[in-house]
Amino acid sequence: MAQRIDLLSVVKTRHRQLTTMPYYDPRYSHHFPYFTYGTIDLMLRDSRIRYALSLIKGPIYAYTKFFSQEESEDPAVQQAIIDLEYHYSYKIQAKNPDTEAFIIKTLNRFWNEGALKALEAIDWGYSPNQVIYKRNAEGKLEYDKLVHYGVHHVKPVSRSHNLTGIYLKKQDRFIPIPKSFLHVHQREHDNFTGRSRLLGAHIPWHENWNLGGARDVRRNWFFKNSYDSGTLYVPQETIVDEDGTEMTSTEVAAKILENSQTGSYRIFPKPASAQGKNERSWDYEAPRSNTTPQGMMEYCQDLRIEILEGMGIPPEVVENPSSTGLGSATGRKVPLIAFYASLAPASIELIDDVCSQIINPLLLVNQMDPDYEVTRIIPKSYNPMQTSPDQLAATETNTDISQPNQDRE
Repeated sequence: MAQRIDLLSVVKTRHRQLTTMPYYDPRYSHHFPYFTYGTIDLMLRDSRIRYALSLIKGPIYAYTKFFSQEESEDPAVQQAIIDLEYHYSYKIQAKNPDTEAFIIKTLNRFWNEGALKALEAIDWGYSPNQVIYKRNAEGKLEYDKLVHYGVHHVKPVSRSHNLTGIYLKKQDRFIPIPKSFLHVHQREHDNFTGRSRLLGAHIPWHENWNLGGARDVRRNWFFKNSYDSGTLYVPQETIVDEDGTEMTSTEVAAKILENSQTGSYRIFPKPASAQGKNERSWDYEAPRSNTTPQGMMEYCQDLRIEILEGMGIPPEVVENPSSTGLGSATGRKVPLIAFYASLAPASIELIDDVCSQIINPLLLVNQMDPDYEVTRIIPKSYNPMQTSPDQLAATETNTDISQPNQDRE
């Protein structure tokens, strides 16, 4: 009886193989591999990539704070923002005090129970999630937590260029907004799938990991060429062991070298006719270490730096050995400040999505005043030696991000 072949299973298996295989731009051959979701899967196994992602997500998660209108105008709070380095501080302003308190509570809850899941969009370009709500003691609906789904199993759904929800492929289920939450990173490249932050690091990462790449060069050198195993000169003769087995001197010498290890010793016969102390029939030269080729380690280090730069991280942020991160006296703190400032758009994008997909529907369901705005806080009084990236990067002090543009493409 002929065996039945599940064609659909074969196609799916082949698809998984193709999405993880490297494809190359024909114009540049192996120097320019295509960037796919399968590539991201592989890149996330690299410790350097994971470390770089933590450097990006950490400040956004730890240094984003929300304040009421009254708190934001307090000089003590403004000075605390500088002293505690809250680089991404926002004030929530609403006509109704209850609405203001509700929004601050929701944003704080989201930052504790959902921000890191949403920031997976930095890895993949977008982060699909299901929103779990709960009712408080007053009977109002509140945000509780996120249930995260991998991008391989979810498809964003839109209508008239506006996001309407997400579709779970395996479950064949559609989850509409506000029951779903889709955070998009670098939305200007694609309104619903964004762009992965790993794209900039792809070329140096590929050069590091591909067959015959930098890691292979380094591994092969230290495995095969960093030192020799010693040399043993032997006469051409036959040796009879204790069991009466005859072996050539070459075979015996090979066993001696193969069994050699640190701390081992060797006993060689001395000719009966030897007259001088240094006269011997077997001569052994110990192993010697070889000199590392010039530029090999620098080549590997250059790729590590290029990976960081491709993800928007100045190498000075992590390579400087000082305990304070960077010395401000000579101006070397500028890369660190610039790095923090470069993360501000990612923080704004996340708050933008939370407001449009979670907070605005909650205000509608709870019949609360929807008139509010979320604004960056730029401290009015500060110590010039402790200038925050907010002050350096801000071009306007009243940017309303609570009402996102729904017509973005």
